[in-house]
Amino acid sequence: MHQKIQKVIINGVVPILTGIICEGIEKGLFSTPFPYECMEMVVAYSNTVFDDDMVKMTNEERASRIQAFAFNAERLLGAQSGSLMYVMQMIGSGNGDSNE
Repeated sequence: MHQKIQKVIINGVVPILTGIICEGIEKGLFSTPFPYECMEMVVAYSNTVFDDDMVKMTNEERASRIQAFAFNAERLLGAQSGSLMYVMQMIGSGNGDSNE
């Protein structure tokens, strides 16, 4: 069941987010020749690493991964440094559970 949900997310969410990235490219917010592939990488990583059942990590490790995720997503998308740091707050404000 989990694998089927993952497949739906990758095949359904990535095209939607790619459209948003393409709009961002038109507005000069992003600069990438690979919008679909960038979103595929971002969704696959975030859906795997931030899934509490997949990767066990402490709150400190989670905070570090969230920061690295935003940093690297900015580079993938050609976004201004620091422009996606709000993602840190969105992901980090989940349910507060930890896998410690």
